[in-house]
Amino acid sequence: MTVPLSFPRSLLRARLAVCGDFALDAHWELAEEAGAPSLETGLAVRRVSLQRYELGGAARVAAHLSALRVQRAVLVGAIGRDPFGAELRSRLELPSLRTGALIHRNDWSTLVYGKPQRSGVEQERLDFGSWDEPSAALRALLLQHLGAAARRSDLVILNQQVAPGLLGPALVDALNALVAAHPERRFLADCRERLGELRGVVAKCNAREARALLASEEREALVLARALAQQRAALVFVTDGERGLAWATPDAASLVAPPFVVEHAEACGAGDAVTAALGAALASGATPDEAARFATGYAAEALRSSQRARPISRRASRSTS
Repeated sequence: MTVPLSFPRSLLRARLAVCGDFALDAHWELAEEAGAPSLETGLAVRRVSLQRYELGGAARVAAHLSALRVQRAVLVGAIGRDPFGAELRSRLELPSLRTGALIHRNDWSTLVYGKPQRSGVEQERLDFGSWDEPSAALRALLLQHLGAAARRSDLVILNQQVAPGLLGPALVDALNALVAAHPERRFLADCRERLGELRGVVAKCNAREARALLASEEREALVLARALAQQRAALVFVTDGERGLAWATPDAASLVAPPFVVEHAEACGAGDAVTAALGAALASGATPDEAARFATGYAAEALRSSQRARPISRRASRSTS
């Protein structure tokens, strides 16, 4: 994916920060045959024949920024002093990523989406750390790191995956104050629960989330984007799976179709690729339309490459990380 020549700055000079819920996706393939009964409980033992770990949430956004070869991306968040935290931290040692503001805490559990599979079908998910709430001390430290990162960045990505999560209700007022204190910086918010409460940010959401924010049953992403931009008086981006990405300001709007169709786009984590590419492009001075075109192209290529490397599992339920 090449950068449009009209970008005022190269991606190689883009400076970003990513703050939010850094997660690990844990895939455990269960053997078909049950093992011998447990001596402790007498229950049949389920054996894991294969385990695989991938970055998720804000961590996957950060990995895409590394792949885009931005100058740097400062990661601001919290991970637990647990085996999953060590695995997550090691997988974030990637080019361009700065992990010094990833806070290790004994009072925090690393966010993990445990996904057992049997014969390629995902079973009931096991989540770790999804109900943690940051203490007052952790919130203060997080805001200190985020403020410092914002001052050194062209754009800050806020990525909230779970409720309450790291960017929970206790931080909303402080985040709004931080955004207001840095009018020269752009903040791109991809937040499942808090987007309606954040002010002064560029909003990125999917069509379902946009419908919830607008209390609307509208199906067209472009119509949703226009309405949301009017409501927020700000730039918004609305993804719509294989149909593409809509952007809108209070005065203009457009729908950008992907250069080619990628099946199961939502299941593959297309949203994280789009968020990273939008952030990198906007940090490089791209217009909304340039950023949308760059993001759809990058996400389509990244997901096609991912699908070549690994087939997508069928899901037993509709829950997603």
